[in-house]
Amino acid sequence: MELRRRDGSADDLTVPQSAKSMYYEAREFMDLIASGRLESDTNSHANSLAAMEIMDEVRRQIGLVFPADI
Repeated sequence: MELRRRDGSADDLTVPQSAKSMYYEAREFMDLIASGRLESDTNSHANSLAAMEIMDEVRRQIGLVFPADI
């Protein structure tokens, strides 16, 4: 991932990924369970809902329907 600023400068924000591509998500989930928390500070329920709403709207606009949707 690269952050490009209006002045033309850029920073590479890429985090190296291993073959375990969901390592950070799984680690966060395990930490939530261990601490008894119900919501992540990193990815809140509101952020998850906003992402799902965007994906639903994109699917609606491009006409993508999965068999489970019918």
